[in-house]
Amino acid sequence: MNPKSHKLHQLRHRRDAFASLDPKVWWEDGIIKATVVAEPQVVVDVLRRPDSSLPDWNYFVGGAERVLGRRLEHLREASEFMPVLMHNEAHAKARKSLAIYLANRLQALEPGLPSIAGDAAARMLAGSTVDLFAEVVRPVVLKVGSVLIDADMPPDFLDRELSGVFPGSKSPSEFARINDDFGHVFAFLKPRCGSSEELANKLCCLTFGIDSLTMLLIESIITAIDEAGEARAIKLPDYPVETGVPVTSRYVKSDFEIDGGKFPAGTSVRLQMQSLGYSNENVHQQAIFGAGAHVCVGKQITLRLWTQFAKAINELELKGRIVSYELRKSMYVCLYKSVKVELWR
Repeated sequence: MNPKSHKLHQLRHRRDAFASLDPKVWWEDGIIKATVVAEPQVVVDVLRRPDSSLPDWNYFVGGAERVLGRRLEHLREASEFMPVLMHNEAHAKARKSLAIYLANRLQALEPGLPSIAGDAAARMLAGSTVDLFAEVVRPVVLKVGSVLIDADMPPDFLDRELSGVFPGSKSPSEFARINDDFGHVFAFLKPRCGSSEELANKLCCLTFGIDSLTMLLIESIITAIDEAGEARAIKLPDYPVETGVPVTSRYVKSDFEIDGGKFPAGTSVRLQMQSLGYSNENVHQQAIFGAGAHVCVGKQITLRLWTQFAKAINELELKGRIVSYELRKSMYVCLYKSVKVELWR
């Protein structure tokens, strides 16, 4: 029997769990009511289909507002800046603006990437136990985030689950907390932005960049340690195998089938994106940044950072083992309390 999908993405040895799933596409009727997809090719096919769309975000937020008896004004304002919540020309225009903005920020970021990666690697000392989250990856994300928004990013931004705004299904109290988080971010960004377009691009960098970059880096190091065992040196691959978006959702607009599997109109689909990185097929691994209309705009920045990050850590030729792996509960992402690793040569 497959584990519940709202726990699958946070399992410690999830690669083995994904390999043992049978079936890899199934209907789940519990906390999650959706067709769950952990078959890599089906994940890609659903992402590319025009008759599957992101869930109706306004429907979920509206429901939370009715329960709370108040308007979630910061979430409503944030939604005006999110390309994934836009359609047709508005979507294309917002994505183009964000792509141009990120290309410019990459020019500012790239000269400092070797130093950022080197500083992170320097904290991974032989004969020590380090917290990958607090000591290695968190400083990297703070530095990268600061360059992306062209300001010194407050460290507490890393504790605000801005990515929790997607997908839409969550409790009213969770929506209220995320609304407050966006209010805090708006208060910081607005005085530092000269236009609504600049505000939109910087907000997207924070919303889609902080948690996803943290997850990609930490989970990739963990996977490399597991694969090396305790007898071989840790070696990060040329291309990351862990996605920064473990789960995404789609709404089925009209009936369709994929490899005999039925996806009825009006139902939800939960796509277990981690399955892509665990596939042996390169085409699947390349899709960890998404496929179709909503492929990650920040892919190139992430890969440039990854190249330097992997190089710096691989040069250490360290061996290691995971001592502890503590997460905050989330049905969609991996949010860390601590990830402690013992290192030696």
